[in-house]
Amino acid sequence: MPLWLGLAFFGAAKMQSGPMTIDEAVQVALQHGFTVLIAETRVERQKGVVSEMVSHLGPQANVSGSYLRYDREGTVTFGGQTIVTSPLETRSMAATASVPIDVNGNLHHLLGAAKSGLKANEENFAAAANDIKLNTRNAFLEVLRAQKLIEVQEQALKDAQDQLKNTQLLEQGGVSAHVDTLRAESQVQQSQSDLITAKNALAIANANFNTILARPVDTQVNLMDLQTLPSAPTDEAKLRDDAHASRPEAKSLLQARQSFAETRRAAETGLLPNLNFSINYTRSFDTGAFALPYTLDGALTLSVPIFDSGLTKARVKEAKQDEEQARIQYEQELEAISQEVRQAMANLTDASQRLDSATKQVQYSDENLRLARLRYQAGEGILLQVTDAETQLTQARNQEVGARYDYLSSYSQLQHALGSDNLSVAQTGAPPDAPKEPKQ
Repeated sequence: MPLWLGLAFFGAAKMQSGPMTIDEAVQVALQHGFTVLIAETRVERQKGVVSEMVSHLGPQANVSGSYLRYDREGTVTFGGQTIVTSPLETRSMAATASVPIDVNGNLHHLLGAAKSGLKANEENFAAAANDIKLNTRNAFLEVLRAQKLIEVQEQALKDAQDQLKNTQLLEQGGVSAHVDTLRAESQVQQSQSDLITAKNALAIANANFNTILARPVDTQVNLMDLQTLPSAPTDEAKLRDDAHASRPEAKSLLQARQSFAETRRAAETGLLPNLNFSINYTRSFDTGAFALPYTLDGALTLSVPIFDSGLTKARVKEAKQDEEQARIQYEQELEAISQEVRQAMANLTDASQRLDSATKQVQYSDENLRLARLRYQAGEGILLQVTDAETQLTQARNQEVGARYDYLSSYSQLQHALGSDNLSVAQTGAPPDAPKEPKQ
């Protein structure tokens, strides 16, 4: 298990008391999220592939034993004396040790391909972690958004109920008509319906949040709201460059290209000589009169391929196309990253401006409702003006909630686009080392 994932588990174990913070939710998702766990198994499997390739470069030893029984002994007679030349039963043991001599570099290229494949899988693991961070943060924010919208609808219902009471009193005093009471009752019913819809949305958001954290969908959700909004970075070009250098998806494609390049080099050795050295020892426990009890020999084997019907050429062509495909995918990924950064920045700017506008609109709508109520109570206005003002205030509050959590979601999107949780470091810190292109 990676060290940082172990630290995430330790952090998650500490969060059992009180509301869950957004960072704690991310830690739980990193520990239990299915996509992360699957990506980790791919890393561990590739480690096995690397170990397998390393073993091909080392010595190999083998021990075997055999038992043979013939239908009769083989004998010869010299001067009246019978000598056994072939026993009825023979037992023997053989030991062989061999060492490959990688004169053409084939094995080392295959090992290099496996190591690059491991690095690619490690970057894919980081990409899966980056994705699940975004999904967790968005799910977390959707729960908070739903909770705030419930509060807005509860306030709208309270305002409508208060207005209904005032309208009923005015009707009893002969100041307003019964139709105003009916309109006020309709407003209460509409507010109750909107509140039910908001609660249903919260139930769905809770279930989605639990699913992303790999918890039972009916697990109780208790989250801590974000009190302050993070400041938005401004240098989009710097963020884009940092994202190109740090996003694990791009790094993975570079490592995949390097792996294909090593595979191509290995394929190019298909018609080059191969050299192998071996030592063989055989021990016979039942020998005839003319057989040696043991043999020891060494062999240096040189194999020179002459013709393979175009097999090597075909393998090289396949590897080159894999390498070219990885290059194209890398360039495509850089463009996608640039677009993601730009989209996140645009969404962040839009949400910030909408939040400022919505905050002012809430203030204006609240004052407008206060004045409409005063005019209605003084007999200078009509109830429609009051209900319209209540609706406008509820809409403004909803827009304020939406803009606030849109801003936070856009910030999370920007974190994902950059592949870093700390945008201030990415914005002001030294630029990361650019990924190196694979050697040709």
